[in-house]
Amino acid sequence: MPLLRDGNGAYGAYAGTLDGSFYIYTYRDPEVQESFDTFMSLGRLLREDDAITQEVLDGYILSSYSEYALSKGELTDGMSALTKLLSGHTQEETVGQMRLLKSMKAEDLAYYADVLDRVADTGRIATVASASVVTANEALYQQVLDPFGIMNAQAATITDLPEEAETAQMVTWCVSNGLMKLNGDGSFGGEETATLGDLAVTFYMAVGGDWDPDAAVTFLAQYGIMPDETASTPLTREQLMTYTCCFLEIAGGMEFPDGSIDSYADAAETTSGL
Repeated sequence: MPLLRDGNGAYGAYAGTLDGSFYIYTYRDPEVQESFDTFMSLGRLLREDDAITQEVLDGYILSSYSEYALSKGELTDGMSALTKLLSGHTQEETVGQMRLLKSMKAEDLAYYADVLDRVADTGRIATVASASVVTANEALYQQVLDPFGIMNAQAATITDLPEEAETAQMVTWCVSNGLMKLNGDGSFGGEETATLGDLAVTFYMAVGGDWDPDAAVTFLAQYGIMPDETASTPLTREQLMTYTCCFLEIAGGMEFPDGSIDSYADAAETTSGL
C-alpha cells in the first residue's frame, strides 16, 4: 500500500474479498499505469519481503480486527448491519472472518503470494476516470465504455462568460459534460439568482439522473440533503453551502465541521452563478 499511496500518489488503496472474489483498487489515482504495474507485481513483492515477521503481521491483524470489533457510531453500525442483512450476509460470517483473521500466520504469506500471481494472470482490470485519463492509458484496455458520450463531447460555447473569467473553465466543463445546461440563447446566466432546482439538478445529473429540476429536488429531499420545495425557490448563500456539504457528506463520504459556514456575513443573501 505504501507503493500505491506514497509512491504513486493514490488518495486511497484497498484490497478485500466480496462474494468469493478478490479485488484490489486505488481511489483518486493520478498514476494509472504505475499502479497497474504494482498490482501485477504484488505476488513477487510479498514473496520477497522478509521484513514481515509474525510480530509485524500481528500489528496488521490487530488493525484489521479493530475494523470489525470497534463501533463506528450508532447510525453507521446500524446502516452497515442493514446493508449486510439485505445483501444476504450473516453475523456468523463476520464472526468467522474475525476468527480467520486472528489465526493468520507469517508462513501463510507464501500461499497468498501465489494467489496474487493468479490474480495478475487471470484477473480483470478496469479504470473509472475522466476521458483524458482513459485516453492517456487506453493501451491498457481491451474495451473503453463511454455511456454518457463524454469522450466525444464538444466544448460548449457560452455567450455571456468570457474565456478569461475565473469560473470559465469549470462552467465550460460542466456544460460540455451534461452537468449543467445553457439558456436557449447560449447564455449561462451567471448573474441570475440561483434556485433550488439549479443546484439539485446538477447533483442529480452527477449521480446518473435526468435533467429534471423538480425530480432532482424530490430525489435529494428523500435523503435529507435539501427540503422538498419548489424548484424555483431562490437559493441563499448559506443554503448553497449547507446543501452542497450535505450532498458531499452523503454521496462522497466527506466530513465538514459543525459551524464551518457561520462566518459568512452574507449567508442570507441570494446567490448567483448556477
